[in-house]
Amino acid sequence: MESNIITVPGIISDIDGVIVKASRALPGSTEAVKILKTALGDLNPEQFGAEKTTLPFVCLTNIGDATEEERAEALNISLGLKDTSFQILPSQMLLNYSCLRPVFESLKDKTVLISGLGEVAKALESAGLQNYLTIDEYISLYPYISPSHPFTTKPATSEMIESIRKRLGVTEEQLLKEPWEIHAFFSMMSPDKWEDNIQVLCDIIGKRQRQSGSDTGDQQQIPVYFGTADLTFFTKYGPRIASGFFKECLELCYRKVFNKELVSEITGKPSRHGYEYSMKLLQKQTKYPISNYYMIGDNPQTDIRGASKLGIKTILVKSGVFGGKLENDPEDPADYVVESMYEAVKLILKIENIKTL
Repeated sequence: MESNIITVPGIISDIDGVIVKASRALPGSTEAVKILKTALGDLNPEQFGAEKTTLPFVCLTNIGDATEEERAEALNISLGLKDTSFQILPSQMLLNYSCLRPVFESLKDKTVLISGLGEVAKALESAGLQNYLTIDEYISLYPYISPSHPFTTKPATSEMIESIRKRLGVTEEQLLKEPWEIHAFFSMMSPDKWEDNIQVLCDIIGKRQRQSGSDTGDQQQIPVYFGTADLTFFTKYGPRIASGFFKECLELCYRKVFNKELVSEITGKPSRHGYEYSMKLLQKQTKYPISNYYMIGDNPQTDIRGASKLGIKTILVKSGVFGGKLENDPEDPADYVVESMYEAVKLILKIENIKTL
């Protein structure tokens, strides 16, 4: 006897190398997104009646240098989606910090340190982070802690001090008396001045005992989060060094200084955090049970590896990192391999027996 229960797939997609490349829409990706954003009742009225909701869909990327609103707008422009009904919503745009909202809430009364190029502070504020100092602000407030002091460090201006003081809700005297206590560290993107960052972080994370002159650190005191462990990203000039190398440099220096391993968490792919957060949001997008979760990606080592560990069905596209002539990746094989996102979406509909008009 056939079941009358209607189910829908939950779809997660990477962006660069799947939907766009260098901010240009890849062939078929606009059409694929339009299918995913079409009301189920319009997709197939025989199956879904007049249902106005769409297939559950989110974009999951390791980028963390802008707000979800800004990234969604930029992607819609790249795809040429002028019709608002087809546009990707900010709530469907998950960056490497999106899953940290509960963590930010738990730290709302604590001061944290953040680093990364781009509008990282603005991005994390949009996700609920309140009390923070950037690495650059920290070094400007206490320039003597920088290994390049006094050659390149610039002391904080009165305007900067006033801005920070108001943000943290403290007096200028309290702020400048001694280095402010830090309760967590977040690195969402590769920072500027790696040597300054590494020195400050070794001091703060390891609680280096300066007064005794000891080079041994206390037990690690604060949580450390990295948005991504990606070692490279691709441009028209070929592979470029990414923030994963900063993570490895910090870990190496910490190990050499304190003779212990740095304990940290990665929030971006292939970590479970982003995928688990994605699945929760996908379920909230629909009133139907989700039959299967799918991950569409171009990078076997991040997109496919992370999803496979959680039992998510994986579809590897050949439009990005995995662009060779191999039938599948030998180390992190996907469940399916196709040429493009459009083919991936059509494959999902076929597997799930969703017929389109």
